[in-house]
Amino acid sequence: MNNNLPVVDAEISIEPIGTSDTSIGKETAAAYDAIRNIQNLKKVTLTPMSTQIESDNIDDIVQATTLPIIRPDLLREQSA
Repeated sequence: MNNNLPVVDAEISIEPIGTSDTSIGKETAAAYDAIRNIQNLKKVTLTPMSTQIESDNIDDIVQATTLPIIRPDLLREQSA
C-alpha cells in the first residue's frame, strides 16, 4: 500500500504593469508574507524571478494565487 499523497507545485511571478517604476520589492515582500501565512502549504520559496509553493492540496495553491494584494497608490490613481 502506497501512503504517498500527490504533491501540487506552483510557481507565481508578477510583473509591474501601469506603473512608472519597475521596482516591485514592497509588493513582492507583501505577497510573499501573505503566502507564507497560509497554514497548509508545505514549502514556500522566494527566488529572484518567482515564488514557488508546494502543498498536498490544490485549494491551498489556489488560495495563494488569489490573495488580494492591493497597492494603495494604484487604488488612488484608479479612483482619481
